[in-house]
Amino acid sequence: AVADYKTCVAIATKAALREMVMPGFIALVAPFVVGIGFGPWALAGMLMGAISSGFLLAVMMANAGGAWDNAKKYVESGTSGLGGKGTALHAAVVTGDTVGDPFKDTSGPALNILIKLTSVVALVFAPAFTSTFTRDFYWVAIIVFVVAAAVAIAWRVYLKKTDPKIDFLAEQGGKAATKPKKPAGAAPDHDDDHDDDEKGTLLRERPSVNLKDASDSD
Repeated sequence: AVADYKTCVAIATKAALREMVMPGFIALVAPFVVGIGFGPWALAGMLMGAISSGFLLAVMMANAGGAWDNAKKYVESGTSGLGGKGTALHAAVVTGDTVGDPFKDTSGPALNILIKLTSVVALVFAPAFTSTFTRDFYWVAIIVFVVAAAVAIAWRVYLKKTDPKIDFLAEQGGKAATKPKKPAGAAPDHDDDHDDDEKGTLLRERPSVNLKDASDSD
């Protein structure tokens, strides 16, 4: 069957946009709640924590994604001595590269935008966070927090109800490929035993990787 790339990209893009609403909403509301409810020093601590933790997480994602990507290229180069394409090892590194590409190209850089958005919101509302902080307006922070929590819960419920159900068996008439139930006392299915034997054979035939030999060949 021919892969439907257009539909695949559309599904992934729509899901990503829907899931990014909540992090953006938190980045907008959190500085205001912390600044009004706990004062400017607490807001400064939150910003320092967001910047430091976000930076470390972004660096980890960039390095891990690059490592996964380079591992696939190394196995596919043919000079690694690890078997090349068509092996179980190649299938494993392709799976790692599938996660590594978004790590280093999208998720990691997106943390920079999240940090910047939080900092800009705190800067815009800076006049409201005076150095002579009092708890006279703590009720404003409580109201904002309760409203934000209600909006977040409502959004999650909306996502759950409107999440499209993908029928991966549509081409087969929408019928799930389930095995019929066996009657009580029926003989065991030899096909299942054959499948288990095949899996065991594949596992035994999987090429072993000697990392020491690979490093010596380099």
